[in-house]
Parts: sequence; structure tokens; C-alpha cells
Amino acid sequence: MNNLYEYIDPIASPYEAFLSDSTHDLLPIPAHWHYYVELLYVRKGEIEVSLDNVVSTCTKGAVILFPPKCVHSIALARGSSPVQYDVIKFDPNLLPSCKTDEIDLRAMLHGIHAYR
Repeated sequence: MNNLYEYIDPIASPYEAFLSDSTHDLLPIPAHWHYYVELLYVRKGEIEVSLDNVVSTCTKGAVILFPPKCVHSIALARGSSPVQYDVIKFDPNLLPSCKTDEIDLRAMLHGIHAYR
């Protein structure tokens, strides 16, 4: 699994936000993992996403959450072109911790892979 690790410098780049467009950006995005949360919003077309070897087709309007440390990849769905999707990556450790009687979003994002 270590050969799939995508390094992101949390000090230089605590978050990233960008638009991915298949007319300019190459797909597929090969399988990888990182310590960040990655959130996608499909604007146009269809993509196939794999999350820990479970493949789903996501269409316009879909929101996809890749939790930290989960292996994931992104590809064009068959017959879909062009595709646009927004990407937000952020370090969940930068979220504030919560009181014990509140839902702790930071802890939830780190543990979400256990609840599939």
C-alpha cells in the first residue's frame, strides 16, 4: 500500500481546491491514498470511482467523499466525455476538536472507512 501513497505537504498546502476537466486533465487518476480528506462534486459527465476496490459510477450532481487512508481512483465512465468535477482536499487534523458531548467531525472523518 505504501507505493500508492500520495505525499501532500500539510504545512505548505493544508488544503487544495481545483476544477478537474477531462479536456485538459488526464484521466484516469491511478489508485492512491493520502492522509487528506478528498471531496468531489461532479459538474458534468460521468466518472467511475473506486474506493477500496468498490467501483461506483457517479453522474452530474454526485458528491463523493474519499476518507483519509483509503485507496481510491477516478476514471471516465464508459462513453462519457467530457467530464468536469470540483476537488477539495483538506487535512482533517486542522478541524477543531469538539467537546465530548458533540459529534467530532475530525474523528468521524478519520474513522469513516470502518463504517462501510
